[in-house]
Amino acid sequence: MRMMKSNLKLIVLKILDKKSLSGYGIVKEIHEFTKTWKPSYGSIYPILKNLRENGFLEVKEEGRKKIYRITPKGHHKVQEIIKSKEEIFDHVISNIKNLEMICDKKEINFIYRWHKNMRNNLLPFKNISKEVHELGDLLMIISASPALESHQKEIKELLTETIIKLKKINAKTGNTGKK
Repeated sequence: MRMMKSNLKLIVLKILDKKSLSGYGIVKEIHEFTKTWKPSYGSIYPILKNLRENGFLEVKEEGRKKIYRITPKGHHKVQEIIKSKEEIFDHVISNIKNLEMICDKKEINFIYRWHKNMRNNLLPFKNISKEVHELGDLLMIISASPALESHQKEIKELLTETIIKLKKINAKTGNTGKK
């Protein structure tokens, strides 16, 4: 969710590159896509104002509603960012290939799957992103803790138990993870 908040300008531009919407419509579109995150109007309207002031959007009044539409300059910026994103992903792939020499095959396959999903804008764990981010943050904090060694057995048991439960859930879906 933090990643989405920090990229809210880009998200708004990409949405408006597809269709013109009101501020309410933009918030609704983001919420429908993420299923979990609904940015506040207090964060959307200043962004819309900023994008308009920079020439990326124009506004048309329809009664009491303001409908925001992307300008050619805004469309060009979205295309520029998409191209840049593709270049970054290509660079990441070349670095993953370098890691193949020193990493376990399972690790590399995980990295490739994660990368493929991100490249295709598939938000991993879309409906439970808050919990996944909290778990990731906590694991990073714990791994850097000097007290890690005294709790290593307990953490390993907890993670093993969680993995077993997740595998059971996955087995019910029939998802093999291969595509």
